[in-house]
Amino acid sequence: LKTDAHHDLAAKMMRHGVRNNATVVMGGGKFLGSPTETALMKAGVSIWSEDDVKKIMENPTLYEIPFDSSNKYMFVAEPHRDGAQILSLKGAPERVLRFCKFAYVGTGADEGIKPLNDAMMKTINDSAKKLMTQARRVLAIAERRVKFPADFPWGTTSIEDVQKLMLTEMVFVGLYGIQDPPKAGVKQAVEACHDAGVKVIMITGDHPDTGVAVAKEISIIPSGVDLPPYTVITDKELHDKVPATDNFTTRCL
Repeated sequence: LKTDAHHDLAAKMMRHGVRNNATVVMGGGKFLGSPTETALMKAGVSIWSEDDVKKIMENPTLYEIPFDSSNKYMFVAEPHRDGAQILSLKGAPERVLRFCKFAYVGTGADEGIKPLNDAMMKTINDSAKKLMTQARRVLAIAERRVKFPADFPWGTTSIEDVQKLMLTEMVFVGLYGIQDPPKAGVKQAVEACHDAGVKVIMITGDHPDTGVAVAKEISIIPSGVDLPPYTVITDKELHDKVPATDNFTTRCL
């Protein structure tokens, strides 16, 4: 698999994956960064090499929207050697897919870009859900090739302008399913808490489906049973339920 194989979907996935904020420590095979970024870096190095991955990371960044808990995606614009620009988007599938109007389909000589229709969207969502129910953290990858003029004002362009000019008509590439297994002993510790009458609550930034799968792995949620309402609650649902004033009676009324 070549790092510059721009027509190979596997190479596209890997290249966009390693364009993140993790740091490669040369010579030691060690990585600094979040568990998700580190997993992507390890995958890239295992297929290519630390030197190859470092070269990809060192390609100039024209514009970047860092990942955060509100947008749940990361965007990078970088120059291509032919004078065009490659736009890279990765993050939570439900966020990335909002910006996608096309998808890569087929393989090899049959590979092409097709409009993203309902059937394709269902396939993508079903695949993402399947990975999540296997306790995988799922990232979607999308890209777009553009050609802005050489004097385009990247340094003064706002996020709003990027969303209007660039985060449109993105091409869906694929999904990553990343496993971040619980540490040894966590399941036993949770079960000991249950035996002692302690109720364990898990707070996670993962998708609810991934969170449920992990919670079942470590015995926070029993397997094979229907979950009562609000067993899993998102931050917005929690915010809506928390009283807005110090007076609970006021909120209840």
